[in-house]
Amino acid sequence: KNPHRSAKKMSGVESSLKAYVRSAREKVNSSLAGVENSSRPATEGFVSRVAPIVNQLRYAASRIPHVREKYPAAIVGGVTMGFSIPALLTRGRFAGVMAGVVAGSTAALGLSVSDWLDKHE
Repeated sequence: KNPHRSAKKMSGVESSLKAYVRSAREKVNSSLAGVENSSRPATEGFVSRVAPIVNQLRYAASRIPHVREKYPAAIVGGVTMGFSIPALLTRGRFAGVMAGVVAGSTAALGLSVSDWLDKHE
């Protein structure tokens, strides 16, 4: 048996394998490029629709300190109701009351600590 002959066969198999891998890579790259190009208009449409909402959220976030100073009782009441009603409806009376107590006292404590920090800066 000639060792050079088997080496030539291996190189033929190796070259065909390399050609197959190259072809597969090119097909995958072209498919990915097509997907990227086809999804770009959808992304741009989504961004153009979300941008006004993001701007409104930024404006609302900038107003939070002013609202907190004017309506602390409403904030505590809203947090209490927001946590106690779902717990009351899903878990029962005791869990609803406890969720309201914990949420309301946490909100009140957060507001009072925040006010104290603002005064002692």
